[in-house]
Amino acid sequence: MSLILKPNITVDVADGTQLSFYDLTGLGSASNPNGYGYGGNPAFAAIGATRLKIATKVSIDGASVPTSTTLVQYKEYIKLSGGNETVDSKVISDGGYIVPQLTTITVADVDDWEETGYIVYPFWFLPTQAQVQQYATPSNIGETGTTIDDTIYIYDYTVFDNTDKVGTSAVSGTTYIVSGTSAETITYNNGNANTFRGGEVFTANNTNTITAGAGTAEVYVLNSAIAAFAALTYNLELNLINLINTCDCNREIVQICIRLNALKQAVYTNNVGLQQAEDILLSLTNTINQLLNDCSC
Repeated sequence: MSLILKPNITVDVADGTQLSFYDLTGLGSASNPNGYGYGGNPAFAAIGATRLKIATKVSIDGASVPTSTTLVQYKEYIKLSGGNETVDSKVISDGGYIVPQLTTITVADVDDWEETGYIVYPFWFLPTQAQVQQYATPSNIGETGTTIDDTIYIYDYTVFDNTDKVGTSAVSGTTYIVSGTSAETITYNNGNANTFRGGEVFTANNTNTITAGAGTAEVYVLNSAIAAFAALTYNLELNLINLINTCDCNREIVQICIRLNALKQAVYTNNVGLQQAEDILLSLTNTINQLLNDCSC
């Protein structure tokens, strides 16, 4: 068997100020053969770290060069040009990525770099059989408002085994995560003697030894990963409730409810494209706002 992850994100707090992330993969069994702890799949206790990389379709579509040579902590960047550059004790080639773990990481020329639109906040969330959620505030996922935005969220969820690989030979082609604080480090020479901080990932390209650095960071191997997206609609649904309480346009309101439920189901079952989902969400928002501003029923 293999572990097939079932992540979910939603807004289930009354004031809309937190995003909730769930790992709904569940305990493995004959009826859930791709769950944790079944048929050779790792048990919950065998997971040492997870990583949640999240963006909105808006932030991806609007990705641009950095506004400063000092990079934003936890925001993902890709190097586009200029050749090799040493950033935070790592040599990064064109096409390489970095997610700064400190607020003091700088690059030589912003024009050589571009934001990807993703945020990788270090939640250090671990899955459980009880499926306890991880909360995130708007600022944790790169937003500036007080409530979670109504938009399409795109995210990668990865889980890592908990066997520490510090002091062992790397396996070429294997992806690792450094588990520890941003002050704790390990080193790995992939042709350059690179230093990786807690929270960073790297993919080995040889069998050189993964070596301890500052602190007591551990290094774990990627086990499973999945890419998904979700449509979050907290503010839209709040406006819909206001519309129901103030407007008698029952036919229009019923149509909105049907379209909203259909969108949620289509996204959950992966039966709608990203652009189509965004277009439907925007159409629903505009329809509700128009009725709130000019209810003629």
